[in-house]
Amino acid sequence: MKQDQYAHVRSVNWLDICPWLNILKSVQVAISFRVLLLGAVGLFLMLTGQILIEQMFGESPKNAGETYISQSATISPADATKKCPWTAPNRLIPQKPDAMAEASPLNTPPVISNWLELSDPLFGIFNEAPTVKKWASTILYGFWILFVWGFFGGAICRIAAVQLAVGERVGIVEALRFSCRKWLSFVGAPFMPLLGMAIVILVCGLIGILVLIPYVGPFLIALVFYPMLLVAGFVLSVLLLGLFFGWPLMWGTIATEGTDGFDALSRSYAYTFQRPLRYLFYVVVAMILGILSWLLISHFTAAVVFLTERAYLSIVGLFGTNVADISGMTTGTNIMSFWLTGAKWLACGFIFSYFWTAVCGIYLTLRRDVDAREIDEVYLEEPEEDLPVEEEEATETPAEDDATPPAEEEASGDAEVDEESDEPVVLEETPEDESADEEPKSE
Repeated sequence: MKQDQYAHVRSVNWLDICPWLNILKSVQVAISFRVLLLGAVGLFLMLTGQILIEQMFGESPKNAGETYISQSATISPADATKKCPWTAPNRLIPQKPDAMAEASPLNTPPVISNWLELSDPLFGIFNEAPTVKKWASTILYGFWILFVWGFFGGAICRIAAVQLAVGERVGIVEALRFSCRKWLSFVGAPFMPLLGMAIVILVCGLIGILVLIPYVGPFLIALVFYPMLLVAGFVLSVLLLGLFFGWPLMWGTIATEGTDGFDALSRSYAYTFQRPLRYLFYVVVAMILGILSWLLISHFTAAVVFLTERAYLSIVGLFGTNVADISGMTTGTNIMSFWLTGAKWLACGFIFSYFWTAVCGIYLTLRRDVDAREIDEVYLEEPEEDLPVEEEEATETPAEDDATPPAEEEASGDAEVDEESDEPVVLEETPEDESADEEPKSE
């Protein structure tokens, strides 16, 4: 009689069933102190550069309009010309926990707002009649973004890649060293498609000079060169589309694989065009998770600041004393405001710390879908401290092997090898030697 066999399921690996769950671990990495600090410093430097470039050229370097992140540096909404990067958290973090506050996470949805903010220089291509100042400010702002986030974004991605893949902790110093070594790769990867686009645009512009020839030029372009120009437009669209949607994956590639900009460029374009729907799905998952996390973090920070201010004045207020009349209170208030703003800045670092960690989570998941590679495969640097010790051991080993024990030397001296027969010949002692040995015995 055939017996039924039952299989008992002991555990289920949900990451194999739903690989996008790996993106959920990005929040855990993004809220660590070292990652928040890197995100806050990068955000502060980005806003500082934007304000300096605007004051240098007399107009904003933004092309797609002011986002809520860039508007946060405005001191007063009534006067948009007065900006200070240090006061940006006052608009990003609500004054007190309030779900209907102006600083709503819907105004700064993580992932999407960062994406648009960092991709803003690419929108300068679509300006119909840009001035020289506008072009200069846009290019300079693009260089500044790459300079800042090639360093701090690369460090955050390195921390996230190692922790998401194998669960190991990377220190902030080690991450910054990695980003320094790979800084040219982080910065150079987006420049390669831009260089290709510039070459195509230059060729099209040279062909367009034929329009200046009366009568013949327009007909020559329309009949002969315009099909070539359509092909060039198709190439430009592909390059721009892949760059706009795939450039964040370049950071994830370099931080995970430890390769150069060429590998980052090929992987980003391949993953973007081979799995576009899955890529979009992962981005939506990361955006929803980011909105919920930013809602919690921003209002928790607002509660900390609000309760701190109320708590230390709770007993003083019972005496009816006007705090503003206390001598030295102005200086003390300024110092306390510095600490409160610093706490808000640390919370605002989550806006970009989560963006870069989510980028690494999306990259690891897309790599699993496209290349069928496991998520725990990541480039790990070998420690350099053990190398001198191994070299010393390698130099000492031959010396020990060359030393021959004395007993072996004596045994080799008593035997000689016959070259014809290859057999050892033992030398017999002479009778004189034997008699010499026996004389002491007789005595």
